[in-house]
Amino acid sequence: MHLDKVLHLLGDWGPYETLFFICLSIAGCWFPAFHIFGAVFVGDAYIEYECEGPPNATKSEYEQEEGTCNLIYQNKTLENCPYGGEFKPTYEDEVSASSEFNLVCERAYIATLSQSIFFAGVLVGAYAAGQLSDIIGRKPVFLGSLIGECIFGILLGFSWNYPAFITIWFFVGMFENGINIVMYVHLLELFAADKRGLAGVLNNIFWGVGVTILAPIAFFLKGWRIFTIIVSLPCLLAIPLWFFVVESPRWLLSRNRKDDAVKVLKRIEKFNKVTLPEGALENLTVHDENASEIEPESVNFLHVFKKPRLLMNAVIMYYSWLVISMVYYGFLLSSTFLVGNKYFNFFLLSLIEIPAYIIICFTMIHWGRRPTIVVFLLLAGVASLITAVLQQVHEDNDDMDLSQAILGMAIVGKLGITAAFGAAFVYGTEIFPTSIRNVGLGLASFCSRIGGIIAPPLFLLADTYKAAPLTIFGVSSLIAGVLCIFLPETLDRALPETMDEANILHLAPRISQSSSDVNENTNSTKILTSKDI
Repeated sequence: MHLDKVLHLLGDWGPYETLFFICLSIAGCWFPAFHIFGAVFVGDAYIEYECEGPPNATKSEYEQEEGTCNLIYQNKTLENCPYGGEFKPTYEDEVSASSEFNLVCERAYIATLSQSIFFAGVLVGAYAAGQLSDIIGRKPVFLGSLIGECIFGILLGFSWNYPAFITIWFFVGMFENGINIVMYVHLLELFAADKRGLAGVLNNIFWGVGVTILAPIAFFLKGWRIFTIIVSLPCLLAIPLWFFVVESPRWLLSRNRKDDAVKVLKRIEKFNKVTLPEGALENLTVHDENASEIEPESVNFLHVFKKPRLLMNAVIMYYSWLVISMVYYGFLLSSTFLVGNKYFNFFLLSLIEIPAYIIICFTMIHWGRRPTIVVFLLLAGVASLITAVLQQVHEDNDDMDLSQAILGMAIVGKLGITAAFGAAFVYGTEIFPTSIRNVGLGLASFCSRIGGIIAPPLFLLADTYKAAPLTIFGVSSLIAGVLCIFLPETLDRALPETMDEANILHLAPRISQSSSDVNENTNSTKILTSKDI
């Protein structure tokens, strides 16, 4: 019997599946979100630094240029606070790694570099965790990453110098992505094809909630050391979860471990207090007898270059993933860069994720994939440019208070890019053929991590031109939105199995609802790997 049929018989959203979903969504969304967006507060470079004046000089004799480490004394400009200085945090008791390790003036760029190093760890974690979870299983990699995150997160709070700090922070980023990526795959694999859509959407909402509640945590824990320790301790939940979470039966079957898969399903059967029909667990499979024959294993990603339309789709998709990730993380990093209270800014920019994910549930079904990603990328681009203009006008005119307008447009931009991110996950799985889907999406994920690495250094440009980062975000989003117009619509189209089918996907006819249901159950039941994310 097909595994999906067994999962239906077990109740789909039965007691075990529901509890499994809640536990993995909290541990796999909230805990990594605390770390990846905690970087906004841990490595915050936007803390005021007040230069000391020359010896024996009164404050009326020298002046510090606003937003710089330059002193004007006796009609001369003295750079990099030559007489020392001290931090003047905007919020009482606030201490970031940047201030503690004296990353100011000529060393200010190092604070931004540390955030990029963290995202480099995220990139490595995406690849390493993906490979390991395909080899040794979802459960040990997911729970092992939680333990690793806990250990290195606590160790980060005891960093003794800056080199130690960035080294440990790299590993924190690496384990963060191991948690989130593997959790998503592990979660969806316990649900039948027709139930995964709801599970994926609800999981996205958990992510939005996790990012949102980080703001009050950071507000009450303004010391970066205690903050990193406190947000790392919940990862110890991995210990009791080891005795509750089952291995993915879908992965076990893909490894020909049918006896172990049967044990997992019997455990769920007992927990849900249901009785499976006799023989239901015999001849378990994840393959459909009617599934079309796929291309031989000799087909690899290099064959994409022989298919011009598929190559164009891939290039557009990869550029879009890079831009979406860069702008998404850029908006949250900008919470300390925008006018107003950075904790309140971060809270609102995070809160908007929840309605964004709910909105695309309807737009992707009623509008389609292409209109959804195009509209929201263009929305993010326009909002970014308007925010950049308002920010610059506010900076140049002391008598104009545009703080509410700036925050409002930033929220609109964050809604747009979050919705585009959610749509890209679905769209990306439908563009590539089965024969290279793992590799194709693996490269998309790689591009998105590059976008995360690029985002922090862009804020260094704000020292020269305040609106530069948001202008780059806006223009990049607009270009991505226009390019996505040339992608094929995939709503109600059969998933491409071969290179040739993917190359003419733009000519594929819509299929009937009944055929769509069949197609979903034949195509969506293929084994998900962490490279699919």
